[in-house]
Amino acid sequence: MVSQEYADSLPPRGWISNRSLTHIILGAVLSIIIIAAASASALINKTFISAFLTERGSFQPIMLSISLTLLSYAFSRRRKIKKEFTNTSRNWLFKKGEFNSPGEALNETIIVLSARKDILANRQLRILQTLRDTGSRSIAKEVHDEDASLTDDEISQSFYIPKMLIWALPMIGFLGTVTGISDSVSGFSGLIENAANINLIKQSLQAVMGGLATAFDTTILGIISALIVTLLISLTEKSEFNLSQAVNSHINDKLFVRINPDGTFE
Repeated sequence: MVSQEYADSLPPRGWISNRSLTHIILGAVLSIIIIAAASASALINKTFISAFLTERGSFQPIMLSISLTLLSYAFSRRRKIKKEFTNTSRNWLFKKGEFNSPGEALNETIIVLSARKDILANRQLRILQTLRDTGSRSIAKEVHDEDASLTDDEISQSFYIPKMLIWALPMIGFLGTVTGISDSVSGFSGLIENAANINLIKQSLQAVMGGLATAFDTTILGIISALIVTLLISLTEKSEFNLSQAVNSHINDKLFVRINPDGTFE
């Protein structure tokens, strides 16, 4: 069993960084830009989109900001995943028999891996450094197994907040529905109170229709945006687990076959 003290002495286990705050800020900024553009467009020629974004209350901008945040998060991680996948497609280790002794092969490989910044190199470096320090293949295998387990846990945790935000989208839409219906009910009250005045009746009907528009639009936007980002986040999470599996397979197929039972590295 690898002690925690020794594990802490190894290079930190690396994985794809979250940078959640960056995506939140980006989502909010993009949302503000889109709303501002829609408002400016409405001054020239009011369209359904401009009215949808600027005249339906505050729920549309909130859902737009959340959706853009999630899209930014997903596309950023997918780009990094694709980049890391390329490292698992080839064998980066020195060729077998290229060095005069196992010790030289091990030390030179560690030096090369230390200079690289990708995930695969990081995992291989932790294994080979353990092999050099302990001379035990089994202990190096324990480090690999623990890294694989911790990585899968980290992947699951990294998608916890995005999934919570996805859950919030239809809930915000439902809140907008309740608010819109409440406004419509208030409009109906005014309609009844001013039944003898045609102009007031028209104003009350406008309030009623505006409230119903808010109610139905927010529900539709919440459901559609939740479906889109759910699909993208799910595909991204699956790709990240596939990357973890590819890294593990590469280490097992390319690295551990070079480590002999006596702890020497060829």
